[in-house]
Amino acid sequence: MPSPSVNDDILFGVDAVASNDVWAVGRSQQEAVTLTIHWDGSAWSVVPSPNDSTEDNILFGVAAVTSNDVWAVGNAGSLKTLAIHWDGASWSVVPTPVFDPNATNQVLVGIVALSSDDIWTAGQYIVPLQGSAQFTLTENWDGSNWNFVP
Repeated sequence: MPSPSVNDDILFGVDAVASNDVWAVGRSQQEAVTLTIHWDGSAWSVVPSPNDSTEDNILFGVAAVTSNDVWAVGNAGSLKTLAIHWDGASWSVVPTPVFDPNATNQVLVGIVALSSDDIWTAGQYIVPLQGSAQFTLTENWDGSNWNFVP
């Protein structure tokens, strides 16, 4: 089952609802935009996904709850995290919390879905005013909002 690899695209995460409902996410290298592809049991297809910045957008992780409840996470440029949601018809950006206005290199990398109202994601951020140290970042989706979990 070949993937629709074109122009140096790269995939970082994969999850499945069933053998004919598989999602993979990453980045279109040449355009610096998010990349989502779907396997329907016989072929991969590129599914348009949103970007929340004119800078480099990338998706690192994906978690599929059901066919109409799929989440992907990454970053939108160097200043903010990115979470997008598939509702069965299209992807949309879902705001994530701003936990430190001085943070840079904010990125969500891993994601796991326990249910539609209990989804966890993890990543990192840097605060240049604190010596450019890296800090862990965890967030939880409660069914309505993403919440920063210290």
